[in-house]
Amino acid sequence: MTIKKINAIYFLILLAYGAVDKIYGSSFMEILYSSGIGVGLISVLLSIEDFLLLVFEFPSGMIADRIGRKKASAIGLFVLMLGYIAFIVSKNFLVFVVAAILKSAGNALFSGSPQSWYYEELKEKDALKERETIIPVLRGVMNAVCIGVLLLCTMFFAASRTLPMLLAIAILGVVSVVTLVVGKDNYGTIREENGSGWKEVVSIFSHPVFRRLAGFNMLFTIPYAVFILTWQLILLEHFHQNASIISSMMIAIMGVFALASFVTTALLKRWKQTTLIKATLAVLAGVCVLVTQVRSLGVYIALVLLFEGALGMYMTLEDIWMQEQIPSENRALTALANALVLMGLGWIVQHTSLFFVYWIAAIVEGMALFYFKNRLEEKE
Repeated sequence: MTIKKINAIYFLILLAYGAVDKIYGSSFMEILYSSGIGVGLISVLLSIEDFLLLVFEFPSGMIADRIGRKKASAIGLFVLMLGYIAFIVSKNFLVFVVAAILKSAGNALFSGSPQSWYYEELKEKDALKERETIIPVLRGVMNAVCIGVLLLCTMFFAASRTLPMLLAIAILGVVSVVTLVVGKDNYGTIREENGSGWKEVVSIFSHPVFRRLAGFNMLFTIPYAVFILTWQLILLEHFHQNASIISSMMIAIMGVFALASFVTTALLKRWKQTTLIKATLAVLAGVCVLVTQVRSLGVYIALVLLFEGALGMYMTLEDIWMQEQIPSENRALTALANALVLMGLGWIVQHTSLFFVYWIAAIVEGMALFYFKNRLEEKE
């Protein structure tokens, strides 16, 4: 198989997944909200999906190594398609749970598989340097494609709330078949050492830096979960906006995220990483306070974009600094915390309001800032 063909298959897989992810992101909350199941059950569904993704992540890598990484990518896309079908036909909570199971299984099986396949194919061709040229181009093309797809979603919403998801289902079906039949596969080596995985988990939890970072990440999870659960619901329920505004917001958010990466790179030339992390945490806390008071749609949209900009800067800084401190396995604990937090937030929203939880977010974000300054920065 030629390098050109390898690149083409990799492009197709990631472009399809990126476009579908954006379609789902602009559609899922409106579909859930329109189903009439209520914010409490919506939060339960989101937490179930987070928890199942965590559970499925553990065996998915071994499955991909055994059956083939390209095949695992294709099957993951197909299972995700089945999850989306269940999602758009759901009429009750139990069918939404079935959809959550399928979506989590598909995402877990897909996660990391195409990247591993691509790396091994280029390695076999002694062409790993190709990635330095191809991956930046892929990111740029993905952004352009996703913006185009979101513009389509904005128009599709005028006809039907499920039409964008039907487009996503069609993309997944076609690309899963193409991925399965085109090109050759590669496989991994599965270690057979009894108990090695358990020993690795124990060693990670015994690391003091891991415990400090896990505590910080669990605090940071709460404001992030508040935002994920409520920002679209506030547009739909409080400001009574049409679902098409969400896809427009997603386009703006993509632009803000891209800008945040460039701004972070420029600021790092003048300030320390830890100083910028503290600044982003302070901005996030401040935005949460302002959201509790805002009643103007324009101001609210501006605050959402400001929150996303600060979040984009934080994620860029986290990639540079946080992940140097401890292996990435700490994300598993954060995912578990996120699942539990979402359930609690849904109950609070049901008994208070969509805006009240932002007071909780602001307080916890302030605690995260204090914790970072006193438990992490001093350990740098």
